Amino acid sequence: MSSSSIDALSPVDGRYRAAAQPLRELMSEAGLIRERIRIEALWLLHLAGAVPQLPGATLTDAVRRAAEALARATPADAPRASSASSSARITM
Repeated sequence: MSSSSIDALSPVDGRYRAAAQPLRELMSEAGLIRERIRIEALWLLHLAGAVPQLPGATLTDAVRRAAEALARATPADAPRASSASSSARITM
């Protein structure tokens, strides 16, 4: 895995880098971004199916496919999501 700032675990990256390596995928900013996107996509799909009477609950095929793809986000997707949220001025 790269040592970019999106993969950093803050002060833990110094002396304890090797010991903290197994946590990096889950505990780094990249892990946070990936899991937030995955959970929000799953939540959208769940709400659309569970409460169809909600305004906007009827998802188009394109939106449903996009949400399903986001629900399967991988560690490689996090930098792209981070740059998209920065350009959209979304605070994660």
